[in-house]
Amino acid sequence: DASRARRKLPSLDGTTCAAKDVYNCINSSNHGGGVYLFKVHPWTELIPSPFNEAVGVFHMKAYVVDDCLILSGANLSEEYFVNRHDRYLVFTNGANGLVDFYSNLIELLCTYSAEEYGETKSTEKKIPLSTELQDLFSCTDIKKTDNDDVIAYAIPTIQFPLAYYEDGFLRKKLAFASDVKIIQNLIQTCTSIVQVNEKNNAETRKTIPSLRLASAYLNPTRSFMKILKGPQNEVHKSSNVYLLTAGKKSHGFAPKKGGKSGTSARTTWVPWAFHEIANQINNQLLKNHNTSFVSLFNQQDWTFHSKGLWISFEYCDKANGNENQQSENLKQDQAKIKNPNDLKVVVIGSGNYGSRSERLDLESNCVLVLAPPSKRNSGGDAASWLQQEFSNEWNRYIKKSHPITSNDVERNWFMKRFILPAVRLFL
Repeated sequence: DASRARRKLPSLDGTTCAAKDVYNCINSSNHGGGVYLFKVHPWTELIPSPFNEAVGVFHMKAYVVDDCLILSGANLSEEYFVNRHDRYLVFTNGANGLVDFYSNLIELLCTYSAEEYGETKSTEKKIPLSTELQDLFSCTDIKKTDNDDVIAYAIPTIQFPLAYYEDGFLRKKLAFASDVKIIQNLIQTCTSIVQVNEKNNAETRKTIPSLRLASAYLNPTRSFMKILKGPQNEVHKSSNVYLLTAGKKSHGFAPKKGGKSGTSARTTWVPWAFHEIANQINNQLLKNHNTSFVSLFNQQDWTFHSKGLWISFEYCDKANGNENQQSENLKQDQAKIKNPNDLKVVVIGSGNYGSRSERLDLESNCVLVLAPPSKRNSGGDAASWLQQEFSNEWNRYIKKSHPITSNDVERNWFMKRFILPAVRLFL
């Protein structure tokens, strides 16, 4: 990101920035390459650093080394190697073309960078970026195969800020859907499926959709909340929605021991604002679903920065009852993925499913549609190792979290009235 990479670093002359520092390391090692700064908004240079980052940043995270790809929500800063919870998915041996796709995507974005250090990639752009992206994403349609070694189908996505205007990017219809459109359609489709089967004409078996969403900064837009709540009917009311976000101890803006993460006592109000948003979301979900709530992740001296989606279809014996009357332990037990074989779709990437992800930042996620049992060598209804790992990942987060309560929310009418609207727009 051009704004973050130009942020000044502590030095004797005060002129060193992250981009120059990284390039100097590359240059001193006698390796080829460079550092390329992508600008998502034309006016960021008019706003002083670091406030220009509030209007949008390049937020995509993808790492390609030879024939391996790492998709994550983590940056390459020090705290991610020490005490930040994030997600990392490694694809090896080319991943049937997925590694080449992300390598080409990174190369393309470097070519359209605003500034570069090292090998020149930016040339006279006779082809708009939108056209280049359409050509690249046109090959990402899922193709059916009879190969029993297939364990998942990957669908890469990309989301540009609403204000990105280069070459009329948003003034013409693209040949591929944006990340926001794909994710919202995915949720709408999955949460509308309820299967009812009768066994021996006596026992009724109901399979209901369950959506699990993690976000480091839970701040969904009205349109996204409308999809999460769904229409007021029995189909959507029977589906489950479990949301997970950072608690006060593990929030990214909470003051950290030693102050190395760049936070201070001046940012203590930010976790309060996100807790108020989480509480409002929790109350809205309870009105529309039998079993839905928001959980807060807390682990001392650790920051929660994970984000993603886990969509499953789970067997349900009977109605879950009034969620308001259930104990905290029972709620958390319900939020766990009990049968990994029920897990059908997982999303990993950079998006937090909030206002910034939809309107301000450049994001990229990857939708993984897990292959049905007939496509696995495990046989029968046994879960694949991939389903097991993704299920364990979510359950580990839930183990260190608790459902939000009124005790987690501080009542401050001034901040609620005047500060919260700004947070909903820019954080």
